[in-house]
This record gives sequence, C-alpha cells and structure tokens, in this order.
Amino acid sequence: MVLETGGQSVIHFLPEGVVCEINLPAASIQKFAEEEAVEMNLSTPAPKPAGAGQIRKVFVVEDSTLIAMMIEDMCEAAGWQIVGPATRLSDALELADSETFDIALLDVNLAGEMSWDVARKLNNSGIPFAFSTGYDGDSALPDDLKKSPVISKPFTLADVETKLRQLMSDWMDAQPLEQAGE
Repeated sequence: MVLETGGQSVIHFLPEGVVCEINLPAASIQKFAEEEAVEMNLSTPAPKPAGAGQIRKVFVVEDSTLIAMMIEDMCEAAGWQIVGPATRLSDALELADSETFDIALLDVNLAGEMSWDVARKLNNSGIPFAFSTGYDGDSALPDDLKKSPVISKPFTLADVETKLRQLMSDWMDAQPLEQAGE
C-alpha cells in the first residue's frame, strides 16, 4: 500500500504473528521533526488550560494518521485528554453520541465523506468546534456552517493549540459559574 507520505507499507502474515513493515522517506521524517520542534518550542511545557485542576477533553476527527498523532501529542503536552481520533464519519457520529468532551477539531473531508453531520450534532449540543481543512473554508462549508472557525491546512501545531485554547476559553466563559468551576 502506498502511504500519503510517499512511503509504503506491507503486511506479512507469518506463523509467529503479523508483521507490518512501514517505510517512510527519511527526508519527510527529519523535516517534520525539525519544523515541529521549532514551532512548538518543545523545550518548555505548554501552560495548562483555564481551570488548571481539570482535564479538558478534545474530540479529534481526522483521517490522516500522522496529523492525528501530531494533534494527540500536542493535546497531551497541553494537559488535555483526547476523545478519538475518529477517522471515519460513522465512527465520528458514534463517538459524538456516546462520549463526553469539551471541544472538537473536525477534519472536513474524511476519506471522501464530509463531516457536516458531526458539526451539526455538535452545534445542536452546544459543543464548540473548529474545522481543519486544506480547502478554502469560505467556499467549502455549507451555508449553515460558514460561521464555524476554520484552521487551514497545512497548519502548525501552534495554530491548532491557539484555536483550541480559544474555543476552550470561549466555552468556559459561556458556562454558568457553578458549572465552570466544577
């Protein structure tokens, strides 16, 4: 199988067990590591979100394994818990119904299926979210979702963290005092 990074993967079914070989171009791995270390300033931990005693939950809907892993690492460094990641629309809808979380980051296109139903479900539940997309947000979103925040791909993890912190802050500001302080 050809991977989105230009690498390849092969699965071997051996008597001893299953072995998966993944070959990635060295240049893409080194370039990613160097760029992310600079962008995130990994030598200093990210500050904790408002309400520092509480762990905030972020629902991640993303079909790119590498992007989902980067977002998960960034969230963990910020002290947030991940719900998901959901990589398919059906999984995202199921998790949106069955899990609790504070905010969400939704990839617009999940292997050819648009995440509009998930966004509408979150809107109806009052859960803040942002879309992530390589499309032009103004023309890609349906009319009822055009006012939704969009993080354009390619993005830096600093972009994602800033947007998620803003969503959390806005959400906490909108909560009644007794609920926000729990």
